[in-house]
Amino acid sequence: MASIAFPAEALSLDGLSTRVVYLARDEAALSLPSRGIGERLARWLAGRQDKPNPLANPRLEMLRSFCTMLLTGDTHSEDLARTMLAKQHYTAGQLDVVRHMVAG
Repeated sequence: MASIAFPAEALSLDGLSTRVVYLARDEAALSLPSRGIGERLARWLAGRQDKPNPLANPRLEMLRSFCTMLLTGDTHSEDLARTMLAKQHYTAGQLDVVRHMVAG
């Protein structure tokens, strides 16, 4: 059976997308409910918001949402993955890279 060679860019993320994945990992805790007034006060004092600001680029915002869904165990993450594939925002290989980055 012959193997299929994919271009390197089909299996890697651009720098901005990589940053978004790391941003989503950092923000994942914000999507969880606050435990109490102490935690909300600590977030406020640290300048952290309860909800992240949306990104200006819809493609990157979808990527951030996808990462957050993966991190929180949201079962709709694969629906969003299919949407990103259909819109040709990312390749299947790139989404696998994202899954690996989020898991690790």
